[in-house]
Amino acid sequence: MNIKERFERVALTGLTLAGLGTACGKPPEVKTPSAEPTPTVRPRPTDIPPTPTIVFETPTPEPTPTIELAPTPTAVIEMGVSEMAIGGEETDILSSFDKIVRGEVNKEAFETSNPGLKLLVAEGAAAQAFVQFQKNGQTLALGNSNLPVFKEGQVKFPPVFNTPDFGFLMGWVDNEGNWLYHIPLQPGVEGKAPVVYQKGDTLYEGLVDLQTGKIDPATEKAYWQEMPQEAVKAVMAKYQNAVYVTFWDKDGKQLENERIKVCDLPPEPTPTPEARPLDLPGLNEVWNSQNGRWEYVDVDKQVVAYWDASANGGKGRVELASGMKALDFEKHKGLFVGWDAQQAEAATRKRWEEGKTLAFALPFDPNSSSGLVEINASLKIHLCFRSLQEGTGLNAPFSGNVEKYGSTNGKGFLIILNKDIALDLAFPKGADFGAVGDFVRVGQQLLKLSRETLPPYFAGFGESYQFVIVGVKPDFSLGYDTTLSNLLRDEKGCLVYIK
Repeated sequence: MNIKERFERVALTGLTLAGLGTACGKPPEVKTPSAEPTPTVRPRPTDIPPTPTIVFETPTPEPTPTIELAPTPTAVIEMGVSEMAIGGEETDILSSFDKIVRGEVNKEAFETSNPGLKLLVAEGAAAQAFVQFQKNGQTLALGNSNLPVFKEGQVKFPPVFNTPDFGFLMGWVDNEGNWLYHIPLQPGVEGKAPVVYQKGDTLYEGLVDLQTGKIDPATEKAYWQEMPQEAVKAVMAKYQNAVYVTFWDKDGKQLENERIKVCDLPPEPTPTPEARPLDLPGLNEVWNSQNGRWEYVDVDKQVVAYWDASANGGKGRVELASGMKALDFEKHKGLFVGWDAQQAEAATRKRWEEGKTLAFALPFDPNSSSGLVEINASLKIHLCFRSLQEGTGLNAPFSGNVEKYGSTNGKGFLIILNKDIALDLAFPKGADFGAVGDFVRVGQQLLKLSRETLPPYFAGFGESYQFVIVGVKPDFSLGYDTTLSNLLRDEKGCLVYIK
C-alpha cells in the first residue's frame, strides 16, 4: 500500500456525534494499555517509505496555505449548546457519561476577541463545534474532532483520522517526513470549550472562555504533536477509569514509558451485594462485584454457575456459567434436583407445546454416575453420561412410542415425543427391549446397566460404562444437538432428574 492509498482511507470529514463516539472507542487491533506484555499489532506495511514526503503544490507567494475545517454534516445550533442523553450502542468511553452537551464557537466573535488568531471552520460555516461529556451535571471531558484540511491543490495528501497508524487520533505526516498526531479529547473544564485555530503559520488548540470569548493562554499548545522516535502507531484507548494514548513500535510492542494519560473517566459504580440467593449444597456462593452477581464456585475454585436475579419474572434463577461443557456429579451435585416422573413429563411437554427447545429430565439418579459432558461427534453435539455404575436403572424421560434399531456401534431406544422430534438413548449392546412400536410411560425402567449391556469404550467416547443421549428425527437422521441446555430445569434453574 503506498502513502496515497493510506491517506485515502480516511472516512471522517467533520465533527459529528457519531464521529466522537468512534474517536473515544476501543481500538480494533490492540488491547487497552497495561503494564503487562502487550499483544502483537500490525506495524506499518513494509511497502511504505519510512519517511514519506508531502509536498505543497500551490504556487501562491503567501507564506502559509489557508487552512479550513472539513465540512460538518450536523445542523448549526444557533443557541450555542444542546444536550443529548447518551443511549443506544455506546462505546466503552461514552458509556462512562450520562449526557453529551454539544456547542459551537462563533468565528466572528472569536476573532474579534482574539486579534491575530483565525478560528478554523468549514467552508461557508460561521462556527466551530465542540462537545462536553458530562456525568451527573459535571463536565468531565471535552472533545473537538474537527479535522483541519487544506484546499485542493495546496497539499498532496490531507491529514487523516483513525487510520491503522493513528487509532482514534488525528494523524499527519508533514512535508519533511515527520509523523505527527493530535488527541481530540482532553480533561473537562467548566465554562470553557476546546477550539482549533491558526496563528501565523502554525495550528493551535486551546480553551476559549465561553463568557468572554478569549483564549486562555495557559491552555494554548500546538495542534500537532510529534510521535516518539520508535513509534510507528498511536492509539487512543480506555484503561480502567481513564483514557490514554498508547504508542507502539514496529515489533508490535507498546512503548510503556511514552504512554500519555488524556483524562479521567467517572469511576464505575461497585454493585452492592444483593441478598444471598439459593443455597446449593457443595458449592460456595461468591459475590462478583465486577459483574454484580452471586456466583457458585466448586471445590476447584471454578465458577460453574451464577444467580441471574432478573430471570424467572424477577424471582431469580441459577444459570450455568458461560462455556460450561461438563459437570461432575460429585462436585456439582447441588445443581441437581429430583422430581417424580409425572412432574418431569408435564414440564417437558409444556415447554414443547410452547414452542421452546426440547428439554428432558436425566433418566437416572446422577449419584450413580461421575458426570456428563458435551461431546462433538458425527458433526453434532452428543450429551454423554460418564462412568455409570453397574445396576443403574435407566428410565424413560417421557412417554412415547419406541423404535429399536441397530447400528455399527450397537442398539438404542428411539422415544418419539411427536412426529417431528425424538430422543435417542444409544447403547453399545442392546438387550431385548420389546417390539418396535411399543409404548413406554415416563419413568418406566428400560433396563439396568451391566457389563453385558454397557461394555467399555463405547463409540470412542473414552471412559468406560457410559451411554449417549442424541437428538434425532424419526427417520433416524441427526436432527439437533443435545447439550446441557436441553436438560430440564426447575423454577430455580436446577437440573432435574427422575427420582
